[in-house]
Amino acid sequence: MRRSRHLRGTWLGRFLQARLPDRNPLRRRTDRLETAILAVLFAAVCATAPFVAAAASGWEHSASVREMHAQQATCREVRATLLDDAQDVGAYPVMTAEAYVRWMAPDGRTVTEVMGVPAGAQAGHVIWIWTNSSGQVFTPLLQTQIPSRDGLAAAAAVACLGTVALLAGLAVRRTLNRRRMTAWGIDWRTTEPRWNTRR
Repeated sequence: MRRSRHLRGTWLGRFLQARLPDRNPLRRRTDRLETAILAVLFAAVCATAPFVAAAASGWEHSASVREMHAQQATCREVRATLLDDAQDVGAYPVMTAEAYVRWMAPDGRTVTEVMGVPAGAQAGHVIWIWTNSSGQVFTPLLQTQIPSRDGLAAAAAVACLGTVALLAGLAVRRTLNRRRMTAWGIDWRTTEPRWNTRR
């Protein structure tokens, strides 16, 4: 019983109580219409969300696979040699290391840059890096990263669907509130003279 009273005192309880069908004589047709529209919007979101999420995930998966294949066709993995010992930079808990690294570009140029390397690596250590067609360091999309991108796309699609439904519900509520205020004004103009005569 206490739980029921506590729920009624919350905004959710008041919202549900105002939407549940009853025989309240003060409840207007617009109130019932608003409840029906909100219920339809909620049901539509619940029914379409899985399909929207699946479609967005599939689209993102296809786009990511195409991107990965394009990168593999234009980029390549090359050997790079450390020119000095790795120097720790940053602070705990994010510990990183940097060093001057040299590698050969596709056109035969020698490229030297400072980049992140394994902590504790010494001069002469060889690492493998990805470079683009101009020989610049490139971070490719990995196969293991695709599922997380698919999940983010699905979540974003569902969030957009919910936002559209929410905005539609607010627009409906605003429109019906205007109609309610107009109806209340008409009723008051009819009722107010009776109250004044009773005084």
